[in-house]
Amino acid sequence: NDIDGLNWSVYPNPSNGIFTINTDKNIISEIEVYNCIGEQLQTFAINSDKVSLNLSTFAKGVYIIKAKCLDKVFTKKILIN
Repeated sequence: NDIDGLNWSVYPNPSNGIFTINTDKNIISEIEVYNCIGEQLQTFAINSDKVSLNLSTFAKGVYIIKAKCLDKVFTKKILIN
């Protein structure tokens, strides 16, 4: 996905709760995880262009991740199965 020149990906999706978030050489500063009704569940402070996110303790279902990178925020639905 390309948002305003920022290339990023989340994979595998769906997964068992282990996700990799990768940007094209841009540093992710923070990742927030929300449930499907918009409640914030967890925040991770990050300082990397590639992150392994372990959500394997979360229940199966759909979640939303928001990653802050530079002055942008990208959002992606993820599925834990």
